[in-house]
Amino acid sequence: MLSAAAPFAAIPAAQAGSVEYCVTCKNPNASYRCRLQGSGVSQSDAFKLYCVVKTTKDGGHASCAAKKNPGCKGVVKVYNYDGPGLPANDPRLRQLNERVERDNQAFEDKRGDQPNSLFELGGRAYDASKRGLQDAGAAIGLGADDATILQARPPQAAPSPRAAPNPPAARPPAAQAAPPPQKNFAHRSWDCMVSLFRECGKNE
Repeated sequence: MLSAAAPFAAIPAAQAGSVEYCVTCKNPNASYRCRLQGSGVSQSDAFKLYCVVKTTKDGGHASCAAKKNPGCKGVVKVYNYDGPGLPANDPRLRQLNERVERDNQAFEDKRGDQPNSLFELGGRAYDASKRGLQDAGAAIGLGADDATILQARPPQAAPSPRAAPNPPAARPPAAQAAPPPQKNFAHRSWDCMVSLFRECGKNE
């Protein structure tokens, strides 16, 4: 009786652990101290990705990325992990985390190209219109002064066209089901990992 139970007694139970990552999110911008605790929790690429997915979803962010940073200043988020054991040392996990970080940085770079206000947006449109008008004037032999005068001249009102007869009312299209929301790369990476890499590459 004792010999039959011996192999099971030799299997150590997963110890409770904790780990913390600094998570930076975009749209809306925020920083978090993601603290994980639970059975089998340890510092690994798997739990790093878990922090990214949880904070992205809970905060409604467009993208997030995580890293170790003891001096992180952000809102503390504590999560209790009670899921299955995760592959901790698979090199594919590191590649997924690196891709998540690149996507987060690319989102920030794209936002940097946007105007900061409606005033700046209007100024950009005016400058573009002015440059386009000057280029068009040069193409037909006008100088810069002539092009400026042409720009200041108000456009002539075009004659109003004859009213066309009303077309027959079109039949409303049949209602279509809304497409399911697309998961961002962090969520797809998590699905990939928990499926032990069998669900990778889907919904790209």
